[in-house]
Amino acid sequence: MSHLPVPPRPDPLTGRPRPPDAPLQGEPRARDNSPGGAKLDSPNGRGPALAWLNPRRRDVIGLIAVSVGLPVFTTTLIYITITQGLESELDGLIAMLGTEAYGWMPNPLLWLPALVAMVAFAAGLYRKLWLAAGADWLRYGNSRVDTYELVRVSVNRYSETSILLLIDSGGSRVSIDARALMRNRDLWNLVYNGILHSVAYGGAAVDARTRALLQLDQYPQVERPVHRSWWSTAWWAVLGFVSLGMLTPVLAAAGAWRLRSWSAAALATAAALPLAGGLAFFLLFVPDAKAFFQESPSAFEAWVLGICGIGQVSVWTGSMFLVPLRRHVLDLPRMSAARVRFAELRRT
Repeated sequence: MSHLPVPPRPDPLTGRPRPPDAPLQGEPRARDNSPGGAKLDSPNGRGPALAWLNPRRRDVIGLIAVSVGLPVFTTTLIYITITQGLESELDGLIAMLGTEAYGWMPNPLLWLPALVAMVAFAAGLYRKLWLAAGADWLRYGNSRVDTYELVRVSVNRYSETSILLLIDSGGSRVSIDARALMRNRDLWNLVYNGILHSVAYGGAAVDARTRALLQLDQYPQVERPVHRSWWSTAWWAVLGFVSLGMLTPVLAAAGAWRLRSWSAAALATAAALPLAGGLAFFLLFVPDAKAFFQESPSAFEAWVLGICGIGQVSVWTGSMFLVPLRRHVLDLPRMSAARVRFAELRRT
């Protein structure tokens, strides 16, 4: 294996010397800086944006189509199908659901909250289309990190997608598809050089998989990570699967408490809702459980049980996300040591 020197840190104002080309994953479609200049401002006290990606018109159209157009089209199609056609084939379904299952659809006042939620969802995704980087910072929508003070660097693979998670010494984080960064080669070079410095000189937490994917082993300054067994990172997910998702909220809550993370706490709470909702339903509305299962459920009971069942299946399959959560918990000591190291470097 060839050993390379760590490239120098560029000047925050001029970006010189520019970092060398960073390794790529696959062959991402290359794009230069978008016309019109960077639309994201640099953080206070930092140099200007040196590379950026602004959304194209087709990106915005696709976002609106997926987040607003598709749900409206699908709901309208279901309503028309049920009320106008295929009555004979859907008689059984209509009888089970009851007219109230779709009777709300013609009421525009009930559509308004759904449309507001869709627009808010689209606006949140729209902010994620903006990307900019300076010599020592990265902004992705409303999120930003100091790329030369990263305390944790992690790449999680989901099918063909590689999600790059960057957390800096101040607790700020950016989670982004690595291929989105690689579409602009200059932008990826700037970010990768900051990752390399953070790992080599700050001791940022990075696991073996991330080291391999980012090809960090070719730099001798990068320390070897602590070896972890498969079981040490996967046992939370195994418990979640074996318990059919019933232990998933408990394990997620434990991770949220260790990380002091409100977002993880919110996910743990959401994961507990299907099981808690099902139990509350039986306690409040089912006085005789044996008789309930022997009789046909009403439309209301079928809806409640269906929603809780689908939710619990989602929680059960979502137990796989306990693996990166567990890795994050295991990285806490290394992250704390990196913060101390960066504080010492700032004083020198």
